[in-house]
Amino acid sequence: MGFVKDVDHGEAGCAQALPLGYWARVVRIAHMLDPRMALAGDNELARADAICARWPRGGPAPADVREADALARARRLREATYHPDTGRTIFAPLRLSFMVPMNLTVDTAMILAATRANPAWSVLAQAANQTYNAFHFYANRNGTHTDSAAQRVAAYALATASSVTAAVSIQSLGPPGSIARAIAPWTAVCVANALNLPTVRASEWLAGVEVRDADDGAPCGLSRVCGAYAVGVCVVSRVTAATPTLVVPPLVLRAIEARRGAPLPQAARLPLLLGLIGANMCCGVPLVFGLFAQSSTLPGAWCEATVRRPDGRRPVEVTFNRGL
Repeated sequence: MGFVKDVDHGEAGCAQALPLGYWARVVRIAHMLDPRMALAGDNELARADAICARWPRGGPAPADVREADALARARRLREATYHPDTGRTIFAPLRLSFMVPMNLTVDTAMILAATRANPAWSVLAQAANQTYNAFHFYANRNGTHTDSAAQRVAAYALATASSVTAAVSIQSLGPPGSIARAIAPWTAVCVANALNLPTVRASEWLAGVEVRDADDGAPCGLSRVCGAYAVGVCVVSRVTAATPTLVVPPLVLRAIEARRGAPLPQAARLPLLLGLIGANMCCGVPLVFGLFAQSSTLPGAWCEATVRRPDGRRPVEVTFNRGL
């Protein structure tokens, strides 16, 4: 994607310049979304640490096929578990591997709430979604800064208020079963994400994120330009990823019910909705997240004049974690 490319940061917390293509990024995100990764216990994680320590990236690869498979799984487990900047374990419900089961619950609740006449259901569903999002966004941010509790509370309050307002306002434009009702959850999520992410990660574009020389990993200081890029791309990717999940399922349900001339019974509607949401999430999220590099590089000339190597030279390219 032009001047922006993905960089495989190797083992968690250690930068390496190994460019990844689009499909490699899609596969990487698909592995990170695997819910089984969230179920790994301390013993399995310790074994993964030991395997990765025995076979570091850039060194010789195991000749035995089973050991090579074990190494690949160990690396995927570490990627899905550790924060790439801090190297610390991400709380299990906030990992990408927990995204599918968590969003199956909240997305289904938002879509079903939009079909109810009482707007209180949408208020509760949107509040639940933004509660999860606020914690998830913070856990998967760039790790350069630790934001204050007041900043996180402000982001949560702003996102919840905006999503509730958007959902209730759009639902008022049409009766249950209308297109306005069907797309209300998606519109609310788009508005909330556009406000929530920049607020909860404000330190990245106000103070900058830590960047390194893409050639050898030398520290180059903080860059607000890279921070703004990181947050902006995350907003776009989150809004884009929500589109197939929150638009396709309710429109499919609406089309089926219009063809039948009557609403589906709840015993059929709920499993169909869960299946549609799950399929769109498992297929759509990796394809969308793969468009944008998590560990990205930008030309050094785009950054502030203060972004320099320890020897005072300007880097040709800088690399940084934009978060998810």
